[in-house]
Amino acid sequence: MISKRTKKAASILMALALLFGFGVSTLWAAPGDEFPDFNPDRAVNLVVEKLLTSAQPQNPGDGKPWTNSLGKGVDVEFTLQRLDPDNNNAVLGTYYGKTGTNGQITAWYPDTNYVTAVSLPQGFYLLQETNSPYSASGANPWYEKAADTYLSLPYDTGNNTFIYELIVYPKNVGGEYSKAVVNQALAYGVGDTVTWKIETFINSGMTDYLITDELDDRLTYNSVTVYYDDETVAANQLPAAAYTAACDTNNVLTVALTDAASLVDDTGATKIITIINTTINDDAFSGNDIIFNDATLSFDTDTDSYSFDTNEVFIVLATLNLIKVDTAGNPLAGATFSVSAADGTNHQFTTGADGVLNIVGIPCVADATSVKVVLQETVAPSGYVKINGDIDVPLSPITKTIGTNFQYVSYNSLNSNGDPYPIQNRTPSELPKTGGIGTIIFTAIGLILIAGAAVLLIRTRKTATK
Repeated sequence: MISKRTKKAASILMALALLFGFGVSTLWAAPGDEFPDFNPDRAVNLVVEKLLTSAQPQNPGDGKPWTNSLGKGVDVEFTLQRLDPDNNNAVLGTYYGKTGTNGQITAWYPDTNYVTAVSLPQGFYLLQETNSPYSASGANPWYEKAADTYLSLPYDTGNNTFIYELIVYPKNVGGEYSKAVVNQALAYGVGDTVTWKIETFINSGMTDYLITDELDDRLTYNSVTVYYDDETVAANQLPAAAYTAACDTNNVLTVALTDAASLVDDTGATKIITIINTTINDDAFSGNDIIFNDATLSFDTDTDSYSFDTNEVFIVLATLNLIKVDTAGNPLAGATFSVSAADGTNHQFTTGADGVLNIVGIPCVADATSVKVVLQETVAPSGYVKINGDIDVPLSPITKTIGTNFQYVSYNSLNSNGDPYPIQNRTPSELPKTGGIGTIIFTAIGLILIAGAAVLLIRTRKTATK
């Protein structure tokens, strides 16, 4: 017979288990037949219905039994231990179950021969998945074993009713694989470093672990560093002998683990983190303003081969749109501007007959809220005065759409009417209509000197007449 104290403790623990889901698994009780009273003599049972994620392991399942194209939850084994909460959860009895062709366990056995089923006594239990879908079938190594879960039979709903035949859904969650940009910025330019991170699951059942990343031609591959579990821990960096990395003439990068099983055995690793360092090259000047990237994880098992694509990420390239004009707004050809890139290189651009420059991938300065391009005019249009010092051109965000539903924020220097940013030159005979503070200071000093000279001249003449 289950005591009131035991029943209360079990109910609390069961409620917590159902609320928080215990780790990576999800377990919830289906609303079975509820009874308004606690009957210590009523028979109890636990039904396990095995659920799995959908065909793409990174997506959550839809709450249906495990019947997707990856196979049924057949022969997945569970252990059910009856515990004594009044005695440090001492084990009072152990029962075994194995899912059938429908992915369910409806009967429990005293041993793993699964011959003669027995009735479960009322009490507090620990449910454990002892054979995951991988270890049971050898076919699905990306699934993590369902978390251990505590439950009570009968189950107190908290509404003064009890469920004597409880249905639970311990769920396997697929191993994750993802792509991200580590140094995400509002916009990038030629010469900027872009660091990518690929994070995947790993277990000892995987062989021929391979990451394939087809890099955009506008990216130059620099290096790869591989970690297990946590890239912020220096000791988790894999030695060079643990993997090979190569980027071919088509800009396809491959990273292969030397021995995944040994790595897991030696370190207990559950994740592999691959950090890829690239630089945006000059090809960006002739492309569009967005670079997409994803990667593919592939591996073998004893029974099959698998391949999964990560999510797709992207970076945005800054775009400079300017027009060189005279004081009347007429376009000027032959103005040359230079801009320095983050990698120390310098790039020069010259305006044509229309005075316009449209440069995608222009080196830029970006912080968390703004983007600008810093130019120097190295050659002025013929017959015009060269601008000295830095010329800051602010870039504004604009939402663009690709296809029917993909939108992203680009940065360029067009105004609201779509006109390029004007930079004005004057001829030597023209005074600037508006000058900087330096012009004002020099003008003021000149006027003071002239006035001083005039005063001195007057005093000199007065002295001379005396």
